[in-house]
Amino acid sequence: MTTGASWSDGKAEGNRYIGSLGDRGVQEDVSFETDTRFGLQISSDIAENMSVTAQLLGTGIDGNFDAVVEWAYMEYEATDWLSIRSGKLKQPIYMVNDYVEVGYAYPWIRPPVEVYYLNNPLNTINGVELLFQFNVGPGTLSFQPYFGSNADDIPNTGGQGTFEAEKIRGFDLKYSGRGYSVHAGKFVCDVKLFGQLGGVPIGFPPNPALPAGGSDIVDINLNGEGECDVAATGFNLDIANIVVYSEYQERKTQDGLSRPFGNQEAWYTTIGYRFGKFLP
Repeated sequence: MTTGASWSDGKAEGNRYIGSLGDRGVQEDVSFETDTRFGLQISSDIAENMSVTAQLLGTGIDGNFDAVVEWAYMEYEATDWLSIRSGKLKQPIYMVNDYVEVGYAYPWIRPPVEVYYLNNPLNTINGVELLFQFNVGPGTLSFQPYFGSNADDIPNTGGQGTFEAEKIRGFDLKYSGRGYSVHAGKFVCDVKLFGQLGGVPIGFPPNPALPAGGSDIVDINLNGEGECDVAATGFNLDIANIVVYSEYQERKTQDGLSRPFGNQEAWYTTIGYRFGKFLP
């Protein structure tokens, strides 16, 4: 379980930057919605070399802590170096995606939203993935190709727009050693958009494609389709009390997706030093 309170001194309406995924975001009133969540993960062996895993998750920003199935997959260990997973899976595109809801496992209050939420609202896919793992030198080399689909609300539309991502095909390549890891990932998918965003002021911040200035209200037609291409790379280091995390991501889309999902780049770098139990 992770819990936390948050508030903003910003007076602009529609400040959803920190919330980012269609919720009401961080406002002037103190709220526990954005940073409070409770999860329960269950795993069981069902046959030789075969297991099932399910994860239930409740968050304040999604249905007022109504439980949703975050993970649900079956895994078959074909060999010591190959596993096959099928079902609802975490999409292995970023460094901490496998445990993005487990706040204890990384050094932030929440993962940097520029990379983890704003550019790619997909955290899971419904499909299949292969996991190859080999001992190489002092560390482990892993390769995860995957294929699947998913659908969700378009971020910052208040549920007025949805998207379907079909034929998601991608991979993640990672090398991990004692106290360090480096990874690179990429995926492409076909996307269809549905809906209309009504009552938007011209120049509203979440829509940089709109003209700036003025106070006119417009309706934005979100319908469209095209291909999306996302690439990411990053590394982390945790040695001798020094902690470093850094990732870079680039998203390219076709014109039919440009309003809610235009071309973007995002990156972050975190540097910390441990003093006992404190990590500034």
